[in-house]
Amino acid sequence: MWGVAVRNGVQMAIDEANEAGGVNGRTIRLVAKDDRYDPQMAANEVRELVAQERVFAILSPLGTPTAHAAANHATDKEVLYLFPVATIDDVMPNEQEYLFTTMPPEREAVAFGLSRLLESGTAKNVAVIAPDDALGYAVRDGVIAELARSGLTLTAYVGVAPDATDLSAPLSWLRKANIDIVVLGLVGDQALAVARAAQRLNWRPSVLCSSACHTAEFAALGGTMVEGLYAVGQVPVPYPDERAIRTWSQRYTTKFGTLPTQQSIAGYRNGKLFLAVLEKTGRTPTQENFIRALKNLGPWTDPQVGGPELSFSDEDHLGTHTGFLAQVKQGRWVLARDSTTKP
Repeated sequence: MWGVAVRNGVQMAIDEANEAGGVNGRTIRLVAKDDRYDPQMAANEVRELVAQERVFAILSPLGTPTAHAAANHATDKEVLYLFPVATIDDVMPNEQEYLFTTMPPEREAVAFGLSRLLESGTAKNVAVIAPDDALGYAVRDGVIAELARSGLTLTAYVGVAPDATDLSAPLSWLRKANIDIVVLGLVGDQALAVARAAQRLNWRPSVLCSSACHTAEFAALGGTMVEGLYAVGQVPVPYPDERAIRTWSQRYTTKFGTLPTQQSIAGYRNGKLFLAVLEKTGRTPTQENFIRALKNLGPWTDPQVGGPELSFSDEDHLGTHTGFLAQVKQGRWVLARDSTTKP
C-alpha cells in the first residue's frame, strides 16, 4: 500500500511536468520496480536499474532496510540516490556524495519534538519506553541529547520486548515516578498498547511518539485512547476536507481513483523537488551538475503540499533536521505548533 502510494505521488509530479512540455524540453521517464520490501531484492533491482536501464537517479526508495541495502549499488556507480522514504539514523550517511535525503533521522525528529514540549518550562521528569532495537536506541539518544541541552536528565528508561502487548506494569511505575512526558520509541500496536494502559490508569501525561505514529490510521484506530498524543511529522495527513491541500487531493483522486495518503504526498514532494533541481541543470544534465544545483537551490518547499523547508549543502545532505509537531484531536492529526525551525 505504501509503495503504490509513493510511486503514484512521484508519477503525478513527473506527469505534470511532461504535460507542461517536460524539463528544459526533455521528457522524464519513470521506471518503477517492486522490491517486495526485501533488502536483497531491493539491491538486485537497483543494480538492474543502474546497469540495464542506465537511470539518471533512484528517486524515493521506500523502507529503511531496503533503502539501506540498495544505496551503495547506486552511489558506487555515481548514480544519484535521492530522498528515501526512510528515517532510521544510519540509513543515509552524509559521507556519500551522490546520496541525499529529505527525512530527518528519528533521533533528531524526536529531539525536535521534545524541545517543543519542554518550551513551557513546567515539565521536569521525562521517560522513554522503547525496545532495544535501532528505533529504540535512536529515540532514547535523541531524548537524552535534548534533555542535556535543556539542563535535564532522563528520569526513566523502560525497555520492552518487541512483542510485548500488556504495558500496564511499566505505565503504573512511571505514574508513581511523577513522569510529565513519556516518549515512545514504539510503532503501531505497541504504541496503542501504551495509550490503552494509560487510559485504564486514568493517567494523562504528555506523550510524544516517533514519526511512525503520525498516520491517519493510528489517530483513527486509537480513538479516545490517543487523544492529545504528539508526534513529529514531515508531510501533512491529506484528510479529504483539509482546505490547504484540497485541490491537490482532488487531482490525485481523479488521476488514480483512490484517496491520497501521506506516502502519496511524500512521493509527490520528492518528485517536485527532483524536477525543480533538474530544471536548473540545463539541457544536458549530469549527476555532478545536479548535485551542484541541489546544494545551491536554497530553502525549498512545494507550495501545494507544504512541509518543512528543505535545503542542502556540501556538509549536510539531509534536507531538514526538524519537522512540525502534530497532535491528535478528535481522531485526526492537527498542527500543534508552527515548528519549521528549532528555537
